[in-house]
Amino acid sequence: MYVLYMQTLKPELKQEILRTAKELFFLRGFSGTTMRLVADGVQVSVSNLYKYFNDKDDLLEAVVGEYARRFKGSMLMELDHDDAEEFRQERWENMARGLAKAINADHKSFFILMNQARGCAYEGYKQEVSDMVRARIIASARGIDGYGFLAEVLALNLIDAIASIARRYGGTDEVSVVLLELFRYHMAGLGALD
Repeated sequence: MYVLYMQTLKPELKQEILRTAKELFFLRGFSGTTMRLVADGVQVSVSNLYKYFNDKDDLLEAVVGEYARRFKGSMLMELDHDDAEEFRQERWENMARGLAKAINADHKSFFILMNQARGCAYEGYKQEVSDMVRARIIASARGIDGYGFLAEVLALNLIDAIASIARRYGGTDEVSVVLLELFRYHMAGLGALD
């Protein structure tokens, strides 16, 4: 007679796997992180790791998925504003504060999504966010001929700068101050186009 024993998955081990994977994705990116590296970091076998997550994509989804959905939703709410006149300095400053709060909620997930997602389902995430910002910049500068390409450049530069700020200042009070300065700089540049 054979007795089969089911291994009980341990919630604390799952959390340690997620913490280790987030750190590795943050430092090495999705493509530079392997299940072996995660298993070694947690000091479990790779086969044990697969009892918790089907594959590296499943692991990444567990690490950043919820944050990605919440962040994109909050960006859509911030940017969904029809009146270009009201979308000036005060609105950008409020958006900078909201963005600082979102980054500080999980700056590593933000950075992973913006700069470390090559080769996974979130590879286009940064471009999607950039496209939302570009659409808002274009709407803010209605009537300026040939503004589409410039808006695209401004949006990509803004997103790259925000990702760099998240990496350097994320999790600190300074992120808000630095983002406010960045947004003021961009507002001054947009103001010069009017």
